[in-house]
Amino acid sequence: MSIDPRAERGGTRWALACLTPDALRIDAATHLLDALDELGFEVDAASLSFVRAPEVARLYAHNLGSTAPGRVDGTWLGREIYALGPSLKLLLSHREEGADHLLASAKGPSAWGDRDQGHLRSRVGLANKSFSMIHTPDSALQAWDDLDCLFGPGAAAALRSGVRVPVPWERLRRLAAPLAFSRTTPATSVVEEVVARAEETIATDARLWVGAAVPSARDAAEALLRRPRAPHAALHDRLYALERTALAEAVHALRRGEPDPVESDALVELLLRTGVLPDPWAAQLVRSVLVFPPAAHA
Repeated sequence: MSIDPRAERGGTRWALACLTPDALRIDAATHLLDALDELGFEVDAASLSFVRAPEVARLYAHNLGSTAPGRVDGTWLGREIYALGPSLKLLLSHREEGADHLLASAKGPSAWGDRDQGHLRSRVGLANKSFSMIHTPDSALQAWDDLDCLFGPGAAAALRSGVRVPVPWERLRRLAAPLAFSRTTPATSVVEEVVARAEETIATDARLWVGAAVPSARDAAEALLRRPRAPHAALHDRLYALERTALAEAVHALRRGEPDPVESDALVELLLRTGVLPDPWAAQLVRSVLVFPPAAHA
């Protein structure tokens, strides 16, 4: 099923959504995924990665200048929200036509006073209208452009032509769930969870696997390191692949227990930059484990 930018809302079987960092930070993302699953959507492609400032500007270009007097500028607020951490980007499909209309209706309006309890944002019990939680395009033409912003030019072109990299809902729920460690978690468990999350991040990333077999999460890092480079890909895509390859190398280093205290800062920064660690708090816990090796915590 290819993507037609000429289709009017209500005439397509695909939809685009982005669960924003605030949803991941307050543990609302899993509830939103449950709701999308209940609505009958399937995931045709996904990526847990950052939405950078230039991409935010493109996503919300239609909102520029729309701020009413006395209200927070929506574009500025959007940049601040997306800077909090990674976003979960989803290309969704539905067995019935009108997938984009169904998703837009379920999400509800952005205006706080116009939402009701059936809307996705209301289902997670928000008490603050500054939360975004989920972005969806306003039209099929905007979704066509948003694909580039969310998945990069190479993957977007493949997805438009009908290539799909399906992801089971359960895998996405694991990826969207908060990291389950604290200061009292044994160091070895912290490392194991970080490695598992890094492998899931790589394995579910459509930007890496369009046109290729998607490996199991356990083998994702090894498969990525073996993949041949694509020298003719756009620079944007090549740089992204290089960063993900560095993440795969970090997975192997963590599994072998190689990182020493001197290297820990660089490794933690990589984990933050690639979205494996959702925030500085998690990064500090991992940094303490790497500075004081697991044996010291036994």
